[in-house]
Amino acid sequence: MTLKSFTGWQRQQEQLEAIEQIDGWISPRLGVRFQLSDKGLEMFDPSRSQALESRLREMGIDPNQL
Repeated sequence: MTLKSFTGWQRQQEQLEAIEQIDGWISPRLGVRFQLSDKGLEMFDPSRSQALESRLREMGIDPNQL
């Protein structure tokens, strides 16, 4: 299976449902972001992105404008 056809699954009550687009998907329960790259499927902790957002704001940069 290639990464372009990678499928993630999310529990919905008692069933599992396929995640239509895993690339950039954020788990509503864990806040973890999934990203496809040349290395494979990567997971990003939400606190790492929050720290970056905070640092950019300290530098006078609005992350929403990037």
